[in-house]
Amino acid sequence: MENPETQSAIAAIARLSEAPFDAQVDYIGYYGISPDGLAHGSRRADFSLSPDSQRVVYARGYDIFEESLSYSAELPALVDAGWNLYPVYSPAEFSDDAEIAFLHSDDGTHYDLAILNSQRDSTRQVTHDYSLFLERPAWLPQLNSTQIAFSALNADMDYDIYVVDSSTNSVESLIATPANDHAPSWSPDGTRLAFVSDRVPRAGIYVFNHETGETEFLEEGNSPEWSPDGTTIAFERDDDLYVMDADGSNVRLFIENAYSPNWDRSY
Repeated sequence: MENPETQSAIAAIARLSEAPFDAQVDYIGYYGISPDGLAHGSRRADFSLSPDSQRVVYARGYDIFEESLSYSAELPALVDAGWNLYPVYSPAEFSDDAEIAFLHSDDGTHYDLAILNSQRDSTRQVTHDYSLFLERPAWLPQLNSTQIAFSALNADMDYDIYVVDSSTNSVESLIATPANDHAPSWSPDGTRLAFVSDRVPRAGIYVFNHETGETEFLEEGNSPEWSPDGTTIAFERDDDLYVMDADGSNVRLFIENAYSPNWDRSY
């Protein structure tokens, strides 16, 4: 099989130095196999690439914005009431059909999962009283999917991973251990879930097999993100971006000083 890095690209947030103060400012960068980074737009806190890679949605100053990657025109804030974090597109064939899931809080302390519709004119809340979310939600990457994984504090103040059905608002526990489990990322076929855990004896990236219930350790790192064909996982480690095969082998540095990987799924 052809290496996916030769036919895909990764968008990430790159740490760049700005003259004259040499301040570290974060920009969305777009990286191919080279990898050559292209700074795009202004400072971003977190972002999601649209299914057709034509748009980007991001949080800045606790508001949600969306803009086109083709002509760099930023639209007015999509959501500007309260505190809003970690927007992520739903699976869709085109950007205009994608909904946006994000974390919302009225007071900045208690967050729940909300969804902005594809028309960008209505928001609905899909979880209630799930304390504080640690990472952005992960939408099951299948067309018209309603399954969204997320991490939340349990009664013991540890982070567990849950799945909510956005059509019914029903929530089920998926991964519950004494450790902190967070940063979920679905495999393209929905059978496996990569996540980060501080469990003993090895903290790092694990994969949960939804069909067998088994969990295995892959590699030390954070923010795993599965490639569109399921053969590769991008992840962060020591302020750099790495990629590895889906079984945890063949780990290699992809780009320095970058984080928050998002695969281009338009190939």
